[in-house]
Amino acid sequence: MHGLIDVGNTRIKYLPHAAVALNACQDYQAIMHDQVDVLIEHLAQQNVSKITIASVRALPVTQRLIDWAAHHQITLQRVQVNPTYLAVNYRHVDQFGVDRYLGLLAAKAVHQQNFCVVSAGSAITLDFFGQTHLGGMILPGIGTSLSCLQEKTGLASIREPDALLGNDTASSIGAGIYQGYSRLVAASIADVSAAYQQSFQVVLTGGDADYIAKYLTNDTTKDATGATKDATKGGLLAKVTIKPNLVFEGMHVYLSMMENGAV
Repeated sequence: MHGLIDVGNTRIKYLPHAAVALNACQDYQAIMHDQVDVLIEHLAQQNVSKITIASVRALPVTQRLIDWAAHHQITLQRVQVNPTYLAVNYRHVDQFGVDRYLGLLAAKAVHQQNFCVVSAGSAITLDFFGQTHLGGMILPGIGTSLSCLQEKTGLASIREPDALLGNDTASSIGAGIYQGYSRLVAASIADVSAAYQQSFQVVLTGGDADYIAKYLTNDTTKDATGATKDATKGGLLAKVTIKPNLVFEGMHVYLSMMENGAV
């Protein structure tokens, strides 16, 4: 069996490669970094003989998986940013996150051009693609900002408000972060659309994609594959699609290109 592993900043996701082709990405397993031994036990039980791993950066948990695979003579390959198929507009390509690269690969396979991949996780990243990769933006994620302010203020919890404005400190901070960040993403897409005189298909992924989507359109839903709805606020956005498993889809594209000698 061939297993795909996506190592993020806080979580690890695992999925058999065959599940991507079967459009069953929703069946992935997710664990926290300190539960990596649970994943290793699962890999052993599944008789995994090959692993493809995408890791956002050098992490101890990534090395733990590499060492385990080597010890058990399991073939392991790491996804690398390779400009042969998709060039990224980055001064130092080695600094471009592999998760962002895979998101672009997956989105390009569907939309070809004029799209923006928004990944809302520990950080929120926006990558714009016209005929080529135009560039991107990075800002702290919703959870990262909530954790920071919760620690600084000593609040037990910070929540998303039920209305536009909060009515206590916790809900007011929530209003500022949830709505502020989401509207910042929407405004950033609008600014880039205006600068380049074109609309972008918006592809959302990451744990906070639902929150961001609320402020891009009032009619965005998702299903197992990622449903598409129109989002035409002022004609600035073409469509919004939520793709919870964009990285796995990108890994599938990447592996297909490897088989065809493209990377």
